[in-house]
Amino acid sequence: MQNKSARLLAFLLALIMLGSVLAYAFRGGTSPGREIKAELGDGTELLKYTGGDEIIYFNFTPNSSLMILANAYLKNVFKDQVFRHFTLSSGASIREMVVSYNYTDGNTLYMIDIGRKKAYFTYTDKENYNGFEVRVNGPYAAVFQTSPILLGTYPAVLDAIDVYEGKKTNDIINYTSQIGYAEFMLVFKGDVLKNILSGNVSVDFYAVAYRMNGSYYEKVVAMHFTEPNVFFIRGNQTAYNYVKNMDGLSISIMGDYNLTKLMDAQPELRRVMIQMEQ
Repeated sequence: MQNKSARLLAFLLALIMLGSVLAYAFRGGTSPGREIKAELGDGTELLKYTGGDEIIYFNFTPNSSLMILANAYLKNVFKDQVFRHFTLSSGASIREMVVSYNYTDGNTLYMIDIGRKKAYFTYTDKENYNGFEVRVNGPYAAVFQTSPILLGTYPAVLDAIDVYEGKKTNDIINYTSQIGYAEFMLVFKGDVLKNILSGNVSVDFYAVAYRMNGSYYEKVVAMHFTEPNVFFIRGNQTAYNYVKNMDGLSISIMGDYNLTKLMDAQPELRRVMIQMEQ
């Protein structure tokens, strides 16, 4: 009887562990491969396929302590109804993930990198779009012939294919490419950006990224100002701070051993007013 109870307890604990978000993301082992017709790239260059007002990038490969920041966002991500239809194969694990929310038209895109491992999507219909098989279930769609996998609302998935085919472009890559490597990144544009920024500065792009630089935690803040003579300057809130200003895009790179301190640190901004003598 005692052994039976122990086995039951072990089974229940296993179910709890399987239900956790991080267990979903970091599963490992062996898994059959799938056909890949198009490699969409990796790292923050993947953001060029998105069209959202709020974009989140996760890099799970380093498995560093920065995943503490990502965990809260991951829990909300997997609450989306689309994940009721999506399943990873046994042994597949997520390496990178991009999430794009477009609050203007209600479309959402998920780019899920599991290498060549398989995943499954329950669908009611499928169609061919520019040579790619698109699996459809109500408002949702999935494409497994790309790496990363494309998953989300039907229009967002097709838009990502159009970007790959060169039929659509996204200038966000002009900004995010200047940030470089990241383990976790948040990007805000449009009305979402207006709601989170205070003050009287005109900005159309804001991003904050976190990464490790040796034993330092590093935070990168990038803003594109739509008014002249506004830029970042070096500050002393963290162990080090480097600043780059170019064509309205300002980037502040801050590093420190203390993650909490780094999270609270903000770039210092300077506005230069030029007045012409009469």
